[in-house]
Amino acid sequence: MAYGDNIRTICTYLFKNPGARYTEVRNALCESRGIDPLTYRGHYVWYFKTNRGSNWSPWGLRPLRPPETRWEKRDGRYFLTQKGLAWVSDA
Repeated sequence: MAYGDNIRTICTYLFKNPGARYTEVRNALCESRGIDPLTYRGHYVWYFKTNRGSNWSPWGLRPLRPPETRWEKRDGRYFLTQKGLAWVSDA
């Protein structure tokens, strides 16, 4: 798996399915990687996490994730931004 493949998968999915819900996008990402989304429910949540509050976690201090600019959430649904269009894969 090359650097950025997960981002590319998310952007391509959102390009083909604009207005998809979080669960649909995460499930598609898991399935593209051969991971059962029901068994590994917390897998890939990092891509959709918003940074509210401190960077404390039960496992210690974690770096804050920079704000995502390739997609945006509107009314509980995700849409690509102009920046995200550049990450869409032709395959």
